[in-house]
Amino acid sequence: MYKEYQNINNNGLTLIEVLASIVLIGIILLSFSPLLLQGAKGGKASEEIVNSTYEAQTAMEGIFSVSNTPQYSSVLQTEIEQDFVSLGYRKNSNASTSTKLVYELGNPSSTDSLNVEATIQRDPSGKIVSGNLVKIVLIFHEDGKTKAKLENVMAWKVAS
Repeated sequence: MYKEYQNINNNGLTLIEVLASIVLIGIILLSFSPLLLQGAKGGKASEEIVNSTYEAQTAMEGIFSVSNTPQYSSVLQTEIEQDFVSLGYRKNSNASTSTKLVYELGNPSSTDSLNVEATIQRDPSGKIVSGNLVKIVLIFHEDGKTKAKLENVMAWKVAS
């Protein structure tokens, strides 16, 4: 009789062994969860940077295309102002100076905007220095934070 009970007891796993293995697997998986969460956050941040950079690059290409097609004036500053207006930008008179023109695209009351600074190099007397070279700084804001910033120097063409 004793031999019968001994044979029955050797087959299968007990409930305690099953619960212990489930707890161990849970602990192991729980230790890897921060890595998975960090990877997901990094992927989201990377996607936002790529999208913002694409938007800024598209805007810079639009600015470049109008800088090569003189239409309005033989005066550089007037040509630049008209070119930006033709792209839908509005001048920010509060931030503009005699050497820096600042334009905005987007709703001024919104936290999403695109700001462009066009800097014209001038000497102290007000004459344009270095031909028609214009430094463009394009800053893309989203949710009140700077998401992308591009800088370029362009040879702006003016009408003859």
